[in-house]
Amino acid sequence: MSQTAKKSLKRLTSVQLQQRLIHAQAELDKCQKELSKYQNDYYYQMIDELKEENKQHQAELEKLQLAHETLSKNYEQQEKEVERLQNKSRADSSRLPPNEEKEKRTADGSKGAPFLGDSREKPSSAPNRSNDPRKAQRKATDSNDNWFERNLKDQRAKE
Repeated sequence: MSQTAKKSLKRLTSVQLQQRLIHAQAELDKCQKELSKYQNDYYYQMIDELKEENKQHQAELEKLQLAHETLSKNYEQQEKEVERLQNKSRADSSRLPPNEEKEKRTADGSKGAPFLGDSREKPSSAPNRSNDPRKAQRKATDSNDNWFERNLKDQRAKE
């Protein structure tokens, strides 16, 4: 309290001090009743619930930001690795002489015909019929090619 407030309290009589005390207590009771009314109010409770929900969302946001940061770093590292491997592949292919560049390597690493993979057929549980339009187109093209070859042979035989 300031000096003037202390001096003014010293000049008051005991009755006046008691009246001020009673008035302060009444104000305190009034404020406490109003506070309890607001605390029991639906909207006040909703505010509390929203504050709690906001805290939960903030915590989740922090977790997600950390996860995003980690994934971004991982992604950048993988991009750098891919770029490094691509550069290495380009450098390796540019070192090969032009005639070797076109040759394919076989399964054992020697030069020769291209490696076509394992010649054993893999068992399939699906029926041989397929709904793949590309296969149907290839079959049609193959049959057209066969027709063309047959006609060409026939024409040569006639000549």
